[in-house]
Amino acid sequence: MIDQNTFILIAVGAAFSVVGLLAWLVDAGLSDKSKVFVKYGLFGLFACVIGLFFMIDDDSEFQYGGWTASEAPKKSSLGGAGMGGSGGAGGQAAKKGGAGGGGGELAMQEGSGSDDTDVVMDDTEVSDNENEDEGGVKQDCPTCPEIVPIKKGKALIGSPNGGSDKGGQSAAASEVAITRDFGIGRYEVTFEQYNAFMTETGYKPANTCKAGQVAVSLEKPGFKQAPSNPAVCVSFKDALAYVEWLTMKTSIPYRLPTEIEWEYAARAGLTGAYFMPGPVTGDLANFATKDGRRVNGTAPVGSYPANGNDMHDVHGNAWEMTADCWSNGYLGSSGQSLAGGVDCTRRVAKGGAWYSGPAHLDFATRVGVSEDFANNGLGFRVVRENVAPMARKKSRLSNGYADGLPENFKEKSSPQKISYDPVAKRPTK
Repeated sequence: MIDQNTFILIAVGAAFSVVGLLAWLVDAGLSDKSKVFVKYGLFGLFACVIGLFFMIDDDSEFQYGGWTASEAPKKSSLGGAGMGGSGGAGGQAAKKGGAGGGGGELAMQEGSGSDDTDVVMDDTEVSDNENEDEGGVKQDCPTCPEIVPIKKGKALIGSPNGGSDKGGQSAAASEVAITRDFGIGRYEVTFEQYNAFMTETGYKPANTCKAGQVAVSLEKPGFKQAPSNPAVCVSFKDALAYVEWLTMKTSIPYRLPTEIEWEYAARAGLTGAYFMPGPVTGDLANFATKDGRRVNGTAPVGSYPANGNDMHDVHGNAWEMTADCWSNGYLGSSGQSLAGGVDCTRRVAKGGAWYSGPAHLDFATRVGVSEDFANNGLGFRVVRENVAPMARKKSRLSNGYADGLPENFKEKSSPQKISYDPVAKRPTK
């Protein structure tokens, strides 16, 4: 698909062509009736060109990039710590970079994980079987996301074949270790689930969402929005508001996944580009196939096969935001330094969307999106800490909570009515 700059050049050329042809008509020896037909035909052609401009996909806010081979570490035991110093499952927050864990204040700033911040976790693995089915899937409330268990372990992330991204950078493979079990959304957060949050709190996204050049919204994203479709047209800050509310509602720490956690869970132990052998096809994921065929919009979650961890739509449907700050590099092998610059005004998104080509569905592909950016192919899924309610030791986490829960919420039973304070820009009890 051509980009906007190319399309603008075509449109300008078409405009000059129309003007030139109209001038020719004035001097041509055609009858007046023929001149009228030709004139309206030219105007109709130009109108079609302009109409197509408003239909093209605008991904100008997406910053593409991979980990360069020179920056990639040989091995990193981070326990889920990801780009930009984000704290993960059982890991330590990097001393420089962004926010840990993805919860807390909605306006996240670079450097919120300070040099003297340590994460102290309860070392006891908790098995809270309440609201769990035979397959280990948890759901903490009727409108909460379904959560599948992810076991700790080691895995390769990045591209073992040194594949290239849109920016032409090599995405080299790196071994990482996840040192604690955690849970992750079985599906992308749905419109029904996000709408439950908005209904209960009165929260509203900023409505800055676009489809090409047309303004759309969470409720009307430019295609049919069923309750089971992923919640799109939400920004990173909108996603943070949701996980913060979910934490308060359930007394369980919820957050966005780090980039490493997302890729670790999405790969399910595989080292290839996709969770299926061979190239990804249109019957396995919702995306723009090589021959240009695609569904015009998101599909209901669970419409396509799951990976080995029972996660659906890890390829296509909607880009999934992570907690990590955008970086052109990768955490150093010590887990305490960054190999590349960090931009915490942007966050890493993974997985591709319904309008993405096959190359952007690769596990190793990553894009950076502004914290306020929203479009109709950008959503998220959540991570649930593998702990029972209020089972964590008091810690100084960079997500703004002492132990994953607000101080004034610890002794309260759940669930309870939560409201949203538009001045403080956060949920309140």
